[in-house]
Amino acid sequence: MITIIMAIALYIIVTLLYKTILTEKPNYFAGYRTPRSLQSEKHWQFAQEYSTKLIQKLCPILLIIGIIQLVIEIALGYEEQSSIVSVILLFITVIIVYIKTEGRLKKL
Repeated sequence: MITIIMAIALYIIVTLLYKTILTEKPNYFAGYRTPRSLQSEKHWQFAQEYSTKLIQKLCPILLIIGIIQLVIEIALGYEEQSSIVSVILLFITVIIVYIKTEGRLKKL
C-alpha cells in the first residue's frame, strides 16, 4: 500500500515541480541539484527535464509493484515486509535517476 501512495505522490510532485522549475534558473532549493547540474543553465535545464521524464516513467512501474504488494499483503498479511520493500524500491528509484541523469549530463 505504501508503494502505491509513494508512486502517486512522487508522480504528482515531480510533475508539478517540473512545470515551475524549467522556467527558473539554477537554484539550491528545488529540482535535481548536483554539482554537475548546477554547472550551467544548459546543464540545469537538461537535468530537470531528463530526471522528471525518467521519474514519470518509473512511477507506473512502482504503482504496478505496489498493487502486487497490496494483493500479497491482503492475502498473506506481510505488512512489515511490505513497508521495507517500499522503502528499498524508492531508494532504488532515486539511485537509478541519479546514475542515468549524471551519465547524460557528463555527455553534455
